[in-house]
Amino acid sequence: MWYYMQAILRTPMISFLSNLDVSVFRWLNALAGVSATWDFLVVALAQYLPYALGAVFVCMLLFWGESLGRKMRLTVETGISVMLSRFLLTPLIRFFIHRPRPFLALESVHNLLGSHDASSSFPSGHATFFFALAISVSFYSRRWGAIFFISTILITISRVIAGVHYPADIAVGFIVAACAAFVAHGAAKRI
Repeated sequence: MWYYMQAILRTPMISFLSNLDVSVFRWLNALAGVSATWDFLVVALAQYLPYALGAVFVCMLLFWGESLGRKMRLTVETGISVMLSRFLLTPLIRFFIHRPRPFLALESVHNLLGSHDASSSFPSGHATFFFALAISVSFYSRRWGAIFFISTILITISRVIAGVHYPADIAVGFIVAACAAFVAHGAAKRI
């Protein structure tokens, strides 16, 4: 089976997509190191916005003017989609596909996050977690969903600029999160 997977990964289309992924990464990562203020903003978005977004989610649940039952359904559904995407599917994919982080695999990468762990970058754990959160929230409120989507896009793009992820890590993270969120939403509707 591994032989067949390697053969698929060597096809011209995969090579083209891989080269495109590295090219887009290089373009975005070139934005790092331009100024100290910009780098500070990128690091703040990549490392600290996730905590702020978690706090916003908790505050939304506490102060949102919806019924307790609706809030509970959102909480359970979000928990299931996040657990499925980040803590089940992401490790499973990483078990079969190990992709070194860009700052380890490529030369001349601006690594703004310093001593980041050397785990696989594919798919992005931040992308799977926060896109699952954003999609789950958007099922219940378009306005809050838009806030969570914009915040997640800022988090994930900043992680590419910071040199710890490729754009494909983010894209696949979104796909994994979307699948998990739709499964959780479908399951919640049946309960």
